[in-house]
Amino acid sequence: MKYIFAVLSLIIVGGCILLNEPLYLGFLIAIILNIGYYVIFEKYPLKEINRYLLKGILEHRIIYLIIILIGAIVSAWISSGVVPSLIYYGFEYINVNHILLLSFVFTSIVSVFMGTALGTISTVGIAIMGIGIGFGVDLHILLGAIVSGSFIADKMSPISGLNNLLFVVTDTEYKKATKEMMKTFIPVYIISIIFYFIMDNRMIIHNTDMKQVEIYKSLISETFVISPFLLFVPLIIILLPFFKIKAKFALFTGVILGSLLTIFVQGYTFIETIKVIFFGFHISGNGILKTILNSGGIYAMVEVIFIVMGALGLVGLLDGVGLLNEISNKIVVGIKDKKSLILRTVFISSIFTVITCDQTVGVIVPAKLFKEKYKKFELKKETLTRVISDSGVVIAPLMPWNVNVIVFSTVLGITGMKFALYSILCYIFPLITILYAFTEKKLFNN
Repeated sequence: MKYIFAVLSLIIVGGCILLNEPLYLGFLIAIILNIGYYVIFEKYPLKEINRYLLKGILEHRIIYLIIILIGAIVSAWISSGVVPSLIYYGFEYINVNHILLLSFVFTSIVSVFMGTALGTISTVGIAIMGIGIGFGVDLHILLGAIVSGSFIADKMSPISGLNNLLFVVTDTEYKKATKEMMKTFIPVYIISIIFYFIMDNRMIIHNTDMKQVEIYKSLISETFVISPFLLFVPLIIILLPFFKIKAKFALFTGVILGSLLTIFVQGYTFIETIKVIFFGFHISGNGILKTILNSGGIYAMVEVIFIVMGALGLVGLLDGVGLLNEISNKIVVGIKDKKSLILRTVFISSIFTVITCDQTVGVIVPAKLFKEKYKKFELKKETLTRVISDSGVVIAPLMPWNVNVIVFSTVLGITGMKFALYSILCYIFPLITILYAFTEKKLFNN
């Protein structure tokens, strides 16, 4: 019966996505159904169920702050002229014929410095999307390239919180684990480069008239003070994590710098700047710039926070009653060789990232579950690190209910999941890992 309710919960959430209903409503209904089942049929005390629910909601509470800061920084960077300057100079220097390839490579480099996929997408990503709109590029393909590059942060960056969590739970060192990761990273990165190069050559650019681009540039320069010095702001934020500044403080610094520039460079009052941060930046009377440079601010993130709370609350409830652990233990039974161990690791890591809407569970559960199994089959612990990184970590943006997707879709105003088809890096990684399990003998060497 409990499995029926778990599946029903997924159906309800999926139904909300398909029917374009508020996702938080789906999670709320699923939570109420499961509370009713475990209290009435499994005889759990309501107080205990509420404790599991609250633990799930609060366990990763830092993400709520990150979401708020992302909403604030996008608005602050637009009103300050940072994003408009990035777009302005992007029109000048980015070759439209290779925009997908350049966007992928650029975001992949920036993401390693920033240490966060969401931070990369919500800062430089929004500027690249603005450039894409100006050139008439297919935004779903462009977003696919941006997402592919950005999620290298969660997988490879030495300052990524998720990456460091993975090293802790698998008891590995960054240097050794990264060396192991290169077995799949290099071929996947090359395949991604080739893919976006081909897509650049095949994509039809709807705005090949550079006069239209000049109009965009003129409108931007008339609306904002544009300066190359404003580009130092994203550079500072990108470099901060290398000085061991946590993502939340780096984003907060970005909000402060953006606010100061809004006041002292763009000429806004303090009250106007606060309104922009909370309620978003809106251009009136200019339809062209509205498409590129409007934002929702912190207010637009309220629904996102409710969705994340619902997702994490449901996961906390199901984890508290032992359902998630029960499912994972059943999957572990029957592992007879190294290849099946690799395949089960990929499956468990992926499925928990999918079900829980968060990569953290997709990292912790398989690491705890398979660590001893890898020792038993004489596989390196770095191999366990790589397999989890190649699966549960990078597939996150392929799920419409994933926390990452909800946040950056809200920030960028993208509806639908067409971009997932073009986020090639995110689904090539697990495929290459599975291929290695069957073909690469070095995989099984200590």
